[in-house]
Amino acid sequence: MRTDRNANSDARVVDSVIRSRRAVRAFRPDPVARHVIEQILEVASCAPSNSNTQPWRVDVLAGPAKSALSDVLKQAYEENRHPPLTHMPEVLPEAMRRRQEAFGAAYYGVLGVPKHDVQQRARVTARNFDFLVRQWA
Repeated sequence: MRTDRNANSDARVVDSVIRSRRAVRAFRPDPVARHVIEQILEVASCAPSNSNTQPWRVDVLAGPAKSALSDVLKQAYEENRHPPLTHMPEVLPEAMRRRQEAFGAAYYGVLGVPKHDVQQRARVTARNFDFLVRQWA
């Protein structure tokens, strides 16, 4: 059964949300207002979970505590003392591997990082932990 996307406003909203999704790897330095964080968490609390297990816990840190956690995580990454990443199969199916490799080439290419410069790629990856350093308003 096919839904007419033009006639169904719910389908249009879902389409819009999915199509506007993006990965953000650089953040503005502006603080995020506490009420905005609270609104995001309120909406997120309505997210579905398998058999209503709600298998998550949210901790929101600010100030020195958040900076300290960011530092510890970044250091663990740089010293390779973090748990193994298990969000992907150990051996990717070929089609997925090709898409991942194409994304990596485009992403690191825009940043001017050569494919075989493992140290520079690691430094770029380590910046992922900097998102924890933003302050509340």
